[in-house]
Amino acid sequence: MITYICLCFCYIAIPQFIFLARLKHNKPNKASLKVTITKGTSSSKTTSSGGSTSFTVSSEVGATVLKVFSVKLGVSATTGFDWSSSSTATSVEEVKHEVSVEVNPGDEVHVYQVVGECENSDGTKYTLKTGRYETRGKNGEKMETSEIPPEEGAKLV
Repeated sequence: MITYICLCFCYIAIPQFIFLARLKHNKPNKASLKVTITKGTSSSKTTSSGGSTSFTVSSEVGATVLKVFSVKLGVSATTGFDWSSSSTATSVEEVKHEVSVEVNPGDEVHVYQVVGECENSDGTKYTLKTGRYETRGKNGEKMETSEIPPEEGAKLV
């Protein structure tokens, strides 16, 4: 039996930053604090009762969703992420990575991840979590943009 998933109504591909963590450091020396970033593709569908069901994304569907982002967005004006070259930077399988973020004494740093979402005609929502993340100060000023290298193995957290 062959199952088809229609991505034909995935007209809007939405790139965005999602908030991951707020890191505060009150010690007298600079610290390297850990943040877990999940990279990969997931899908979910809202049920008629208002709940949500998650699905595993096959490599074919993941590649198709990534192609939708590549064709529709290219370089995102919102995030600066180049979806057209993200085939190696965004995998289908969800993998957790642990990254270190430098925080100065008395500072607060917010960490955001570049994520893309689109929804097809049956209400299935696809989420592409990239390896790109951005740090911002407590007032929202951009500090640094970093990326998990595609070849870096998963660090189980």
